[in-house]
Amino acid sequence: MFNYLKELDQRLYERYLTLERNVKAQSDSFFDSYIDMLEHFLRYLCCELSIDAQSHESSGNLLGKGVLKAYMLSIGVEEATYEKLKDYSLKVNKHKHKNQKTVTVEQVIGYITVFYDFSSAYAVTKGISVSPLQNEYFLSLFGVLERENAALRSEIKSVDENVYARLDAIEQGQAQILNELLLAREQTKTKQAPNPQQEQAAALQGIIDFARRSKQYFHFFGDHKWFTSDKRTLFIVLIINTILFLISLFMSWFSIKVFDVGVCIKLLWIVLGYAMLIGLNKSSLKIECESFAKNTYVKTEYDQYGFLQKKNSKKWKFRWIPRLICIGSICNVFIMLVNFDTAPAAIVSIIFEVLFITSMYVSRTLYYDFYDSYMVYCFTGKNSSGDEVTVIYDQLTNKWYLEDDFAAKFNQFYEK
Repeated sequence: MFNYLKELDQRLYERYLTLERNVKAQSDSFFDSYIDMLEHFLRYLCCELSIDAQSHESSGNLLGKGVLKAYMLSIGVEEATYEKLKDYSLKVNKHKHKNQKTVTVEQVIGYITVFYDFSSAYAVTKGISVSPLQNEYFLSLFGVLERENAALRSEIKSVDENVYARLDAIEQGQAQILNELLLAREQTKTKQAPNPQQEQAAALQGIIDFARRSKQYFHFFGDHKWFTSDKRTLFIVLIINTILFLISLFMSWFSIKVFDVGVCIKLLWIVLGYAMLIGLNKSSLKIECESFAKNTYVKTEYDQYGFLQKKNSKKWKFRWIPRLICIGSICNVFIMLVNFDTAPAAIVSIIFEVLFITSMYVSRTLYYDFYDSYMVYCFTGKNSSGDEVTVIYDQLTNKWYLEDDFAAKFNQFYEK
């Protein structure tokens, strides 16, 4: 039933097995194993979808990422299911902190059903076969260890020759099942024909050849209204961040009376803020690959087919400048605490230092999410008949579409 987790990630499946053992034992540790499994799956998703996720982020924070939610809704996960998963994540954390962990069979079925609906939808997009969820299985599993132990203690008292007869029957049954499985596998192999695979490979090669000679773009995963709203929000946050930078810079000088090392390091915000402002200004609903590579926060490179690929590492200025600015602010706070002229001015300066650093990380995160939303790869060129067409490669589902087909299927997230 949950074997598809093994095909996604072996460690994820092992976490599920831990959860299943806790269900068998009717253990309160079910909640801990559930949140461990959920967080592991969410981090796996973020890694697969190239969504920025920090190691300290909880499952609630990961589920709060707009890009992740947009993708899961696009592959068929209902919004009610997504919100319920966020609610369960919050409840589990409350259980852990308040130490109120009393698991019931209703909770087990409810929590597992929501996780199944959420995770199986992604497995289907990967072409993995998913078996239907059977609540009866978990009903029979709940507390089974205690029942088995009681039955075993009773059975040990009356061991007789029938035990060995049952063992022989089990062995014979296993041998029969194994033979049937081997026969079915051989029959499946003989029925497989290579022609459809060859045709599919030829069609894919044709699409790749067309894409190579076409103009390449990245398309924002959302309609124009969604794009404009995200862009406006990020622009406002950058303006607020810059205002706080100027105020904190002035307050630092007013308190310290000198431009020390910390103040000078903070000037790096001009470089980072300018880079984000330019990247925001250059963005559009559909952006050329060269412009995307220049303004995104991640490193990019062209693969063997000539397609631009996002790498997992960030560019230097997005990785190190925020850290250096934090160090500069910490230096300012330390100097103000040791050598301030007036206590009120120093306190106000420290407050604005904290506000500036906080707003910097908020704007940086929003910028990451904004450029992470460019998930649709578009290729516009002429086909063999000389007509101009657009072919789309969806990086999340790893599938090719004609633009009209993609727009019809994802009309909420794609606008021509």
